[in-house]
Amino acid sequence: VRELLQNSVDAGASEIEAVLDFHRWRLIIFDNGHGMTPEDLDSLGEQNYTSKLAALDDLHNVETYGFRGEGIYSIKNVAKVSIASRKSGYNSTWIRELNISGSKSSRLTEVTGEEGCFNLKPITFHRSGTTVLVQDFFHCLPVRKQILKRLPLFKLHNEVKDDAFQILVYHPHIRINISTIDQSGTRSTLVNSKNITGSLTTTQKLSLCFRNVFGTIIPHNLVKKVSAKYRNYSVEGVIFSSPVPNKDYQFIFINGRKYRDSAFFK
Repeated sequence: VRELLQNSVDAGASEIEAVLDFHRWRLIIFDNGHGMTPEDLDSLGEQNYTSKLAALDDLHNVETYGFRGEGIYSIKNVAKVSIASRKSGYNSTWIRELNISGSKSSRLTEVTGEEGCFNLKPITFHRSGTTVLVQDFFHCLPVRKQILKRLPLFKLHNEVKDDAFQILVYHPHIRINISTIDQSGTRSTLVNSKNITGSLTTTQKLSLCFRNVFGTIIPHNLVKKVSAKYRNYSVEGVIFSSPVPNKDYQFIFINGRKYRDSAFFK
């Protein structure tokens, strides 16, 4: 999920919607980013292929999450991946099934796939964006699939929330909506981040991002701003003046990426 959300951010999306079905091992993500040309779509999923670098010197000025060409390649090796995309300025939506050897993109003229939200459809005229449909996760790794099936569902939900929050800390203006499908087919909201405008302070943005992702664990009036500067380095964030239930809500981000070394939190 994290890789696909980051791809949407790299594509300049201002709105991202994801639907996750952990019971049937599938997900779909929609965004309104720049979209892909048929040529880029034909190369997508090849190992180490990326459209985000044109020369080696570009490595010194990387401003995207992905640039190694590994995310989609890794996903298609353990799941069935279909992608539909419409590039800005193009008249058609193009589709490609990545798991078919030698497959090429083709025009998408009608809805394809299952009923409900797990299908690919032509993107509305005058709009751009990409839809990624991933199905049958770990179909080729049955033992791994059985291990993951034993994980409590709330842990998978918390990992998704953590991924969304990591993106929103650095890109609070992006509207991210993530919902889940239960065994009966009922859809419920997991994350809904919106209404974060440029007029808000950094403290307000971080506080609202946290509440949009994790809920009203801490009252808004108990959020305090913290900041420090030293030479060319600066730190800015928020703390809660009330105790939190556990350390799961302690986060450190360096240049927009989560710092995970537990020793640093002691």
